[in-house]
Amino acid sequence: MIGIYSLTPEDLQVINFKLDDIRTTLTAIAAAATGTRQDLQMLDVPEAAKMLNVSEKTLRGYILTGRLPAFDLNKGTGKRPIYKIEANELHVFIAKIRN
Repeated sequence: MIGIYSLTPEDLQVINFKLDDIRTTLTAIAAAATGTRQDLQMLDVPEAAKMLNVSEKTLRGYILTGRLPAFDLNKGTGKRPIYKIEANELHVFIAKIRN
């Protein structure tokens, strides 16, 4: 077990990103199960990259480092990832990087 005092600021940032990802996933699952999020808009990598004015490679880097929450439609299949980004999460990300 790791003592809390041995965590670096970078470790805490990674943990925070992972917790955000878990929160996003659980929210989407709960919404899908209850049918409360009919307005949920999912973007693919090219759409999100265009909105951020970055390359698709840069956007995938944001996803892989946990900075931008995304769903991998091929998770656990061994196939190449197909990412979908919730539009609301992209707007939160944009607000974070502007500050």
